[in-house]
Amino acid sequence: GRPQWENRTLAVKIPPGVHPGQFIRLAGQGMPGHGGEPAGDLYLEVRIAPHKLYRVEERDLYMTLPITPAEAALGAQVQ
Repeated sequence: GRPQWENRTLAVKIPPGVHPGQFIRLAGQGMPGHGGEPAGDLYLEVRIAPHKLYRVEERDLYMTLPITPAEAALGAQVQ
């Protein structure tokens, strides 16, 4: 037979250090097996949407913050 698609909402905890393209396995959350077998695993591929302030490069998160040369040399608090 053909799989029956269903929409549902799952709460997923994203582990720290996950990279785009990696998969997260949700045990027992996949499609049910044939003949009453238990449900299989659901695999989610991690994708990170672009953000207007932040960018991800490997394991680091970057933000470009414009400051003056004096703020850079003397130190400053910015919001």
